[in-house]
Amino acid sequence: QGKEISGLQEAASTALSRVFFAIFSVELLLRALAERGAFFCGAERLWNWFEGLALLSMGLQVFKLEGPLLGRLSVLRFVRLFRYVRIVQVFKFFKQLRFMAYSILACLASMAWAMVLLALWIYIFALFFEDAVQEYLMYVDAKDEHVHAAFEKHWNGMGAAMRSLLYSITGGDSWGVLSQVFWEVNVLAACGYVLFMVVTLFGLLNILVGIFVQDTNELLAWDKDLVLESVVDKRIELEGLIGQLFDEMDVDCSGKICVREFLAGLEDERVKSYFQHLNIDVSKARVVFGLLDENRNNVLEKEEFIAGCMRLHGDAKSTEAATLIILCRRLLKQFDTLERRILGKIAGARDLDCRHGCAQDAAEAVRQPREEDRRHNC
Repeated sequence: QGKEISGLQEAASTALSRVFFAIFSVELLLRALAERGAFFCGAERLWNWFEGLALLSMGLQVFKLEGPLLGRLSVLRFVRLFRYVRIVQVFKFFKQLRFMAYSILACLASMAWAMVLLALWIYIFALFFEDAVQEYLMYVDAKDEHVHAAFEKHWNGMGAAMRSLLYSITGGDSWGVLSQVFWEVNVLAACGYVLFMVVTLFGLLNILVGIFVQDTNELLAWDKDLVLESVVDKRIELEGLIGQLFDEMDVDCSGKICVREFLAGLEDERVKSYFQHLNIDVSKARVVFGLLDENRNNVLEKEEFIAGCMRLHGDAKSTEAATLIILCRRLLKQFDTLERRILGKIAGARDLDCRHGCAQDAAEAVRQPREEDRRHNC
């Protein structure tokens, strides 16, 4: 009966392996047909060749061709391991799984240094406790057999002392039991044990956890898909929140908000809390309504309201600041042009007045000799 069960299990495993082999083969074939030349020469060519080798090794094992054909070639046995790396591809279909995997990878460097720091910390206190143990063993004549046995078991050398301290902070053994022997022979060492546990559990380990959390916050740089998905998720969440705000203010369910409804809605503390969460100042309600009303029809539709709130949400964006700088430069150029035109017209007017004055002076100069001649003739 055991052989029958074993045979059924082997048959089921073989059938399942062949099903997966067929699925992987069809998937690889469809990609090759879709990408054509890019499949072998494109940017993903190395991964495609890699998958081909993995699929080949899987087929040799599934159809039991590995032994008769290639026998003892150790290279193929190494290639056989390639198919296990295919699990990496699964990560891109499961965001949370990929996030956790990258979190572990992001913390590896910090974790290594944390282990070094923890080892040094344990080593320092192990020296202190080992010194207390050696002092007891050397200078106390009437040794208690219970105490001596405990020291021999848990504190006999630096290795045993460090192991006992590691068990204490990781839950491998009760630190109350391990410290009990010190309360019987050396109160100072027992107090040091309590200090070690308190500082390690509530200080050192929490600091290390905080460092790990900070490192995981930087893991978005590992995967562009995570960055894009995070941005899209935040935008969808924010748009949903603004849509709820619109529904709160649209009392008559008309799908539009007029100025009266907008002002009445701001009297509700829930609506004010929505705007505060969006970091939009509504102290000047009519000004905010005008900023949201791009169509200038004194009515806000839902899409227009969402787009306006998304635009006013948060601090000023870099593109908005750049737009203001460009507009200011254009205004300065227009002011300079207008100033030059005004100064030119003023200069022209002054020149015209000057010419008119010169003409009058010339006419006066001609008229005066004529009057003198008339007087002389008379």
